[in-house]
Amino acid sequence: MQRLQRSASLRADADVQRYLALHAQRGPPAGSDAAAAHGRASARVGSGAEQATLDAFAAIASLLQEQAPAGTRYRAVGGLLTPRGFPGAAAKAKDEWDAAIVRGEAADGPVDIVLLAEVKASAAAAVPDFGRLLRGLERLALAEPRSDYAFACAGANCASRDHPCAGCNPSVRCCRRTSSMAARPTRRSPRR
Repeated sequence: MQRLQRSASLRADADVQRYLALHAQRGPPAGSDAAAAHGRASARVGSGAEQATLDAFAAIASLLQEQAPAGTRYRAVGGLLTPRGFPGAAAKAKDEWDAAIVRGEAADGPVDIVLLAEVKASAAAAVPDFGRLLRGLERLALAEPRSDYAFACAGANCASRDHPCAGCNPSVRCCRRTSSMAARPTRRSPRR
């Protein structure tokens, strides 16, 4: 009973009320019904963004198909999973990709990954995932030449062929250089 009275008196304090008001601006409290509803709404927005990207990739694949030589087939796939046994360390690396355009010679034959996407519905969602994304791209770039990998994807499997991820070599050095340059203090020239 004393704890409840103490809690009530603290909530009446002006400083505590200001703190609670600032804290409320960050969103609903963890574990609350409002937080659960917010999470479900965010998941729906994310799913919508992924579907929109997959639809756009399907349209791009269709345009590529119109220009492709006979026997070449472009298609969009979603939920591409990096297979077990793929070279490189899986720890803390992205291993599920939201959308990809693949190119092959038959509907169910081996493919090359032409374009790969990880979709985020907001910039705030992308920032904490950026390191995992880079590690995932670095891992994909480790694909062995003349090796086949079976990537599972939504509704099917994509059997890749002969270094399927050769184009997935990220400019990691450039990204790290840019971010480290941004973190360096700038020198100011002395005033004259």
